[in-house]
Amino acid sequence: MRVLPLLALGLCACVTRPPSSQPPTLAASPAPVCDSSSPTQAPTPQPPQLSLPDSEPAWALTRGDVLLQLEHEPTFGIVFAGDPTQPFGRVPAFTLYRDGTVLFTRDSEQRRGLFRYSVFEWAAKDHIEHVRALGVARMRSYLDECNPSPQRRVCAADASVTILRARLPDGALHEVRNYNGFAARLAAQLHAIYDRIARLAAPRTGVDLYLPHAATLFVRRVATRSDLDDAELARARPWPLDADWLTRAAASGPQVIEVPQIRAIIAATGTNAPQNQLFVLGEEFVHASMVPWLPGHDHRAALERSDAPR
Repeated sequence: MRVLPLLALGLCACVTRPPSSQPPTLAASPAPVCDSSSPTQAPTPQPPQLSLPDSEPAWALTRGDVLLQLEHEPTFGIVFAGDPTQPFGRVPAFTLYRDGTVLFTRDSEQRRGLFRYSVFEWAAKDHIEHVRALGVARMRSYLDECNPSPQRRVCAADASVTILRARLPDGALHEVRNYNGFAARLAAQLHAIYDRIARLAAPRTGVDLYLPHAATLFVRRVATRSDLDDAELARARPWPLDADWLTRAAASGPQVIEVPQIRAIIAATGTNAPQNQLFVLGEEFVHASMVPWLPGHDHRAALERSDAPR
């Protein structure tokens, strides 16, 4: 289902949140766009000073190195700038690679973005062996909007599809797609996998912000300054890229940006995954979102074919 640009609707709405029966959601759904804050003028928050590497060893990883992955595909959303229904408009919530690299998303007041840490290679092997022992190879997709339990039937609307990918012993990457996390069989085992991933995506130390090799940049112009209240204006940041990037992205749709531009946006926002951040260039205001790409991912062809909101 296509994501609806908020400004085209001329209303304030939030993404529908799924009921509590959904498995742990590690990736944040598009941030609610309703703003109930006071119009009192407040100083613009300054992004934290971050130290990023010159390059990332993880860039050498490929899709063939993925052992375990969790992704949430929304079926409905209203956003200022972005399209999370498309692979180039979202990033998987959790990915474990065979060399022990872990990439996971975090969304909190303290830290937001795609982060990286490492475990030993033997530990990564133990995790995927545990998932295999739980019977992941026998799990099948379930896309009905109601769970199949005859004792307590629960239905959901506008929930996400939870996508689990696990590397099997023969090398194939098995994919299971479950609407709202519902499962027709092996539900307890499936949720045991979700629980393990949730623990792996909550490390206490050794976490660094990931520097992606490429990302998708979404930009949408604000029709008039009067559409913004004082609190929003106070949060605006100076546009961090050349003016032609703003013009191109606002006029032509989402753009691919690479490390120099990504570094500039991280420096301006403190995250590698800003959502609906308000920027100002001269008298022009725009909302912008950046979606980092995982190692081995190249969404250029999909972007060329897309009709993402502009």
